[in-house]
Amino acid sequence: MRLQRLTMTVLAGCCLLVAPIGVAIASCDDGLLLDETFDGDLRVTSEDFDCSIIGSTIAGDLIVTNVNNVLLLNNTVGGRIRVEGNAKTGTANVAFNTVLGGNLYVGDMADVKVIENETLTGSIRVIANISAFVEKNISGGNIRCRTNTEVKAFFNFAKGSVSGQCAPASP
Repeated sequence: MRLQRLTMTVLAGCCLLVAPIGVAIASCDDGLLLDETFDGDLRVTSEDFDCSIIGSTIAGDLIVTNVNNVLLLNNTVGGRIRVEGNAKTGTANVAFNTVLGGNLYVGDMADVKVIENETLTGSIRVIANISAFVEKNISGGNIRCRTNTEVKAFFNFAKGSVSGQCAPASP
């Protein structure tokens, strides 16, 4: 009987440790999330700080909204990456990320650099930024840039098409 009670207690404890995959609201108060692992979606939102997410693994979506300055560097994301927000002064540097199951979107920022990212199945979209530099991205879908005030785009490759302001210049 005592062994049975002990077994039930251990099983109950194990079950309490297993949580459903959900949404993590990250605290980027110190400005850095380094080599973190998130089992679900990761959402970062605030106009009061800068945030760098480096070398992290996110099983779901990575969504950054209204952050003044954001750096996403060398992350692996199971869902999608979406960065949007501060069109007056915000900067976004999105480089060397791998997106396994969704799109990469960067929009409504003042200055963006989208460099050497790869989406395995989704598209890459850079939309409605003041200044955009888009270089050496690889997409399993399409790459599209539009309604950016100024764009410099080079050496982007897509299984689908590279279009809009990211399209290669005609010879």
